[in-house]
Amino acid sequence: MGRGRKRSSRKRHDSSPVPRLWSWPFSQEPRCCGPDATASTSDSLRSCTSKVTPSPYVQSASCTIYLIDTPGFDDSDKSDTEVLNKLAAWFVGLRVGKILLHGIIYLHRIIDPRMQGSTKKNLVLFKKLCGQNALKNVVLVTTMWNGISNDLYRSREKELTTTSEFWGYMMEQGSSCFRADSPGSERQIVQHLASHNNPVAIDLQTQLVDERRRLDETSAGQELQTEVAKDKRRWERAVRETRTGMREAKKQSDYESLRVLEEELRRCRSEIKRSEERRCMLGISMKGLLDLYHKQVAYMEAQQASHHEPPVGVELPSLEYQAQPTGQPIEVEQPSTTPGPSNELVLYGTNDMSEIPAQDHR
Repeated sequence: MGRGRKRSSRKRHDSSPVPRLWSWPFSQEPRCCGPDATASTSDSLRSCTSKVTPSPYVQSASCTIYLIDTPGFDDSDKSDTEVLNKLAAWFVGLRVGKILLHGIIYLHRIIDPRMQGSTKKNLVLFKKLCGQNALKNVVLVTTMWNGISNDLYRSREKELTTTSEFWGYMMEQGSSCFRADSPGSERQIVQHLASHNNPVAIDLQTQLVDERRRLDETSAGQELQTEVAKDKRRWERAVRETRTGMREAKKQSDYESLRVLEEELRRCRSEIKRSEERRCMLGISMKGLLDLYHKQVAYMEAQQASHHEPPVGVELPSLEYQAQPTGQPIEVEQPSTTPGPSNELVLYGTNDMSEIPAQDHR
């Protein structure tokens, strides 16, 4: 990996637009973008977001917002561990680059009849990633109203906002709730977040950068580590049960059943190996995450160059640092707690993240 460029420290003239970044690390939802921005959607069952895609949203003559579209925890091709790994790399890069977050949006389809297990799990992980202090910067958005505001949808919305294990607790901590139910809804949501003057660092950033924890030592990492351990125990139990079945099949000379059980045993062992790989992936350090951040930025720039796409108009932090001997801390400048207008980020939270070739950062 090539060394990154130092970020320019050019002074911004008062007459130039204020650049802000918005990203969404958490949905399967169509993106709300400005008139000149594009966003990919799909009718397929597979995730359609394949890379980090900054898109400009012109808020006013003095403020340009950048939407950063990313894959997330409902990704059909990647495990939650892979997604968190890449999200963490992105957040570490922004934190070290002194870019703070102005807001997080979490999207939920109002047409979903109930909060399923995977949705609840993703919501818990979202809370762990943000932390209590950032919940006041969270906007909870219900989508796919299709111009309908019937009693059933309103009842679901009320249940979401009043039930503690759903959105109730976040609402109590200062989160806002909006409906994306009309052509002007997106601009209203953007204007609401753009009015925030209280940028925050989410817990994941603070724990990784300020406290120098490994990913598996963060609140979000520990939540996923618990899930990985459960999966591994489940597959280990399946191995024991399959072996018992194989012994019975051998006794009865049931070779067809034995063949099926042998295939099942291979599958169980493969899943155990995958669980162990996921556990190792969570052990990544801040240095490993910075390396991955550089790869993500380089990948995005290469994709833009290969498609002859113009620059997005915002300079993402490309960090210079010296690799230290194993076990030695990495010397990086501590993030500023009082950023100016030129280094603000508004984070959009839904369920999607960047498609970067998988890397092993153990």
